[in-house]
Amino acid sequence: MDLYRGEIRAVGFDFAVRGWALCDGRLLLIRDQTALFSLFGATYGGDGRETFALPDLRGRSPLHKGHHRLGEVGTTRSIGSDQSSVQEASRVEGGTLAVTFMISLYGWFPTFDEQASANYLKEQIPRWRSRDDELPLIAEGRLFSFERAPNGWACCDGQLLPINQFQELFSSVGTTYGGDGIRNFALPDLRDSIPMEYGSSPRRSPGHTFVSPAQDTLDLLREGDADLDNFGTHAPDVPAEEMADGGADFLALNYCIALDGIYPSQDWSD
Repeated sequence: MDLYRGEIRAVGFDFAVRGWALCDGRLLLIRDQTALFSLFGATYGGDGRETFALPDLRGRSPLHKGHHRLGEVGTTRSIGSDQSSVQEASRVEGGTLAVTFMISLYGWFPTFDEQASANYLKEQIPRWRSRDDELPLIAEGRLFSFERAPNGWACCDGQLLPINQFQELFSSVGTTYGGDGIRNFALPDLRDSIPMEYGSSPRRSPGHTFVSPAQDTLDLLREGDADLDNFGTHAPDVPAEEMADGGADFLALNYCIALDGIYPSQDWSD
């Protein structure tokens, strides 16, 4: 599978493999990592002349940039258990760090029929890569340390795309995230939001934005300077049975950043 320089991935182990580094805010010498520095500069720290810093996600949740600029550290907020007041939660090593979530517009079609997926690649995107096994899945989401989307990717900003130009992507996500389903459909809108795995409840199906009223836990799902007075219009109520068990808790993982890999070009000829 393709790997982009500056890409961020979550792992279940406590070390970084060769070619990767933990997202722990460490300083690197620009002369040793000129290509990586060219992607995000001193966004995450460093003097920008001799050193630059990697993203620091220790104790923080990755937040898709929007009102929060790339590299901005934020606090977290949660809804009180009575769902009538919004209170600021205590800071936990910064709470969030704004990075970039992107979605793949092309790639392997998500199907159990490998031959059908291979035929799609051969017919639709012969210029994408020289090796089929380097392709992402269509509608695959990934995390990046920089702002610009590589060719074949788009930022998860909720933009509308024409169905007639992205038929395979539309067949994968439909109007889950918006659009009229006739002429257009929307990409996921993660601006100033934290993604989560959807659960078994209908209220936790893909595309729903909501806030969990967990007690004494850091369970922000809408963050920062969002319109906190109108949470009800953005976030459906959480079922009572989910409130009883404390809502959505958190699970600690390690985030690593790729020091090597494909340079994220926007030129289709690359």
